[in-house]
Amino acid sequence: MPITPVSVPCINRAALKILIVDDSSVSRTNIRSVLKSLGFTNFVEVSDGAQAIAMAASQTFHLIVTDYNLTQMDGLGLVNHFRQAPGPISVPILMVTAETEPIVLDAARNLGVAEIFGKDFAVDRVRPAIDKLFEPSATDT
Repeated sequence: MPITPVSVPCINRAALKILIVDDSSVSRTNIRSVLKSLGFTNFVEVSDGAQAIAMAASQTFHLIVTDYNLTQMDGLGLVNHFRQAPGPISVPILMVTAETEPIVLDAARNLGVAEIFGKDFAVDRVRPAIDKLFEPSATDT
């Protein structure tokens, strides 16, 4: 049974902390740029799943955006780790991937990935998912 991420009412997106996990600095820059255009300003960036786990153990994040293909631990393994961790994990996770195989995408969805995007991670495609997860307010415009 798929896990459904919890929607978080948000007064100020700039106050939320985002973990970006991608082994490509160009992709991390694009993800950060898109999220900035949607009102987020507080980012932590890492290049692999092991670093993401270490960061999540020491900090609280309100959103995780991860690539599927990572070194040391792929995005699916990372999502699985977060969903298997003790205690309720309701942090929304977005996945960015060039993968198109339904079995790969379905596995991510079944672990509770809120939305899966292509590597272009374009603002017009990302905005509806972000608005659904983090209700926009008057201060987000």
